[in-house]
Amino acid sequence: PIAAPNYKGTVKGNGYAINGLTQPLFDVTAASFKGLHLNVKIEETVKNRVGALACQIIANGNAPVVESCSVSGLVSATVDFKPATADVRTDSGIAGLVGHAAGVDFKDCTNKATVELGQLSTETKTYAPMAGIVGSTSVGNERHTQFTNCHNGGALNYYDTTGKLAPCIGGIVGYYMGENANATFDNCSNSGDITIHKGSTTRDCNVGGIVGYSSSSKTDDGTVQTGNLYFTNNTSNSGKITFEGTSSAGFRPGGIIGYINQGVKVTFKGPVTNSGSFTINGSLKDIRGGGILGAMYGSCGLYIEKGAHNTKSATMTFNGAASGGFMFGGMYGQNDYSDSYDSNGSTISGGKVVCNDANFTINGSVESTCYLAGFYCYSHNTTTTISGATRIVNNGKMHITKSADITSTVYLGGCLGYANGNRVSTSKLTTGQLVNRGEIRFEGKAKAGVNIGGVYGCHFASTTCPAINVGNIYAIGTIDTSKTIRVGGITGNTTYSKNGVTTVSMRNGTVYCDIVAFMTTVDSEGNHTFTPYNQVGMYIGRSATLSSDTKNNFIGGRIATTATVVNGEVVPTFVDITADNYLNYVRGLDGAVPAGTYFSHIASKNDIAWGSFKE
Repeated sequence: PIAAPNYKGTVKGNGYAINGLTQPLFDVTAASFKGLHLNVKIEETVKNRVGALACQIIANGNAPVVESCSVSGLVSATVDFKPATADVRTDSGIAGLVGHAAGVDFKDCTNKATVELGQLSTETKTYAPMAGIVGSTSVGNERHTQFTNCHNGGALNYYDTTGKLAPCIGGIVGYYMGENANATFDNCSNSGDITIHKGSTTRDCNVGGIVGYSSSSKTDDGTVQTGNLYFTNNTSNSGKITFEGTSSAGFRPGGIIGYINQGVKVTFKGPVTNSGSFTINGSLKDIRGGGILGAMYGSCGLYIEKGAHNTKSATMTFNGAASGGFMFGGMYGQNDYSDSYDSNGSTISGGKVVCNDANFTINGSVESTCYLAGFYCYSHNTTTTISGATRIVNNGKMHITKSADITSTVYLGGCLGYANGNRVSTSKLTTGQLVNRGEIRFEGKAKAGVNIGGVYGCHFASTTCPAINVGNIYAIGTIDTSKTIRVGGITGNTTYSKNGVTTVSMRNGTVYCDIVAFMTTVDSEGNHTFTPYNQVGMYIGRSATLSSDTKNNFIGGRIATTATVVNGEVVPTFVDITADNYLNYVRGLDGAVPAGTYFSHIASKNDIAWGSFKE
């Protein structure tokens, strides 16, 4: 490769191609590139960086631009990473175009090459950035990075036989270091499949269709160095994400971004779409995944301004084994607060629709708590604001199958799995609308409590956000008889406890669905016994004291807590909600809801306030 760190000119290809390249064109340079197309077969053992166009481009008092360039063929690197200190190196990277870039803009660039990464060294634990366009990026010459009309169509294959690497894999960028730096992705997309192949790792794996991982840090005086990722115009991923390996650490897959950490803020200023599926077959510690963002932790923020869509093809199937927890949501999996940072926040605004149409299925085993939901599945000590005419809609099926085995508690919701705002601030679900139309089905085995709701699996906060559920709920799995299962048409479990307050307000809700909630056992002679679950309500499975502000709720539909056997088939025995039995089916803990105080409307489908939606 050509080493030209001080060259600041422009390498012009004039639209021509270089064929048969077997090594990177440049090593380190400050050059710009325009109109250059490479057809390569690069198979190298390197220490830190590989890219067909350049191993590294660094701004050197200039503003390098890579424009109208493309790569096809194969870029395969066995890496002998040698960072000065573990987890510090940020100028490493493997990619189709550029291994590492600092202060460089990319415009109208495409990778079609297959990119492969394996590890040779067994000495040091470190990050392993990998991508279609740029392996890793950082601020350079006090300039921020822009990606405009960039696309990856090449497959990204990761292999690790030593367990020392922490892979950060993205279709456009693998790892973006966001210390006081911004990056803009304007009309960027990925269609390349990303696969973590069979192998062993002891490090977290962060994978996203556009960006794998982005993190900032704190200064010595404790100041968070905030970084911003802006996504403008259209952002999309259609590449499949597959995990086949073995890991004693975590997996953070996201359709657009895998994981953000320590002060990174993400703003989607344009529509964002994921249609790539998720398949998890391996054995690993825990999963934090989502259709748009896998997870965020530590003073981060997520802002969706023009709507988001996880399409029908973006299914999630878990066939593996997780020794830790499992979290997966249609938009994002985990939103968690850390004592070391300010609280996280997410804001969904703009009056648009945030929609999940994909089905999520758990077939495997989870040896800790399991969260599954159509919008987000876990939000802890954070603030979530859904404002304006924005609507959160789930049409996908949430399914924990008969083969699934969950050791700890289950939180299963059509929109939200678990929301806890007790510590920092209440989750603010205000003037938007939460809508579930997808089926929720629990058929597996659980050894602890189960919380299932048409909208919220478990909601530890008051809300006045209109909530609608017309998705049927089938809670017919097996639980430890000493544990509790809570099933509700809106929420399975809701309590609120802060500064001595133990009442909860649940306003403006509408339920019209079927709820089936019982456990079946069959003896050696084929006789069936049906055991009703202990906390089942058409609106709330279990709640704390209801606030006098709980009002304007419509409840209707059918509940079955037992069944009969007809021609060998189990047939639920449904009870319709009527004026006569209304109070007995509103709240599942004890059915004690004073007449006319909190709930006063028998619902029909005509009562469902869809707004702009049509059934």
